[in-house]
Amino acid sequence: MNSFLGLLTIIIFILIIHLGLDSYLKIKNKHKEDLKSTIDVLKVITKHECYEKFSGDSTEFEKWIAEFLTLKGYRNVLVSPKESDDGKDIIVQNKNGETVYVSCKLSDPQNWENNVSKSEIQKLVGSMVGDSIKAGLVITTAALNSEAKEYIMKLNGLGYRMQIIEGDVLVKELYNLRKKHLIPLYNSVQG
Repeated sequence: MNSFLGLLTIIIFILIIHLGLDSYLKIKNKHKEDLKSTIDVLKVITKHECYEKFSGDSTEFEKWIAEFLTLKGYRNVLVSPKESDDGKDIIVQNKNGETVYVSCKLSDPQNWENNVSKSEIQKLVGSMVGDSIKAGLVITTAALNSEAKEYIMKLNGLGYRMQIIEGDVLVKELYNLRKKHLIPLYNSVQG
């Protein structure tokens, strides 16, 4: 009888531990899901605020991206003249001293499904080829469509060095830079 009660006590103890652990894991997962949802909402809000601030003048968005690139360590940052529409919005030098042509795409949050297309990338690449530039960077508040991404992968296989900073990645990098350089970024927007 004592061994039966001992075994029963052990089984009940194991069940209690299992239920407690299961409840803890459910609460922890719920917290993670809530946090992820909050972050997703903040990303959407950030994109909307960015669009509202710069939608009237793409040159102001390009200047803001130029400041962003400066904070990321790019040098000799030059915003192309407003009347220039040859695919490159900004010219920079990376940390290795290599010239990089940058295309900035500010997308309307109401039309995020209209991602950056291959033809928009081709415009940047045409400017790069014409000037013998091998490095390009596309920065967009939206995303690139699959055809544009495949095109960039193909270009990278042909000796070009193309990079992409898309909407969510842009928001994350801005967050990281804000923690590091909040005052200069704030001043550039207020300027």
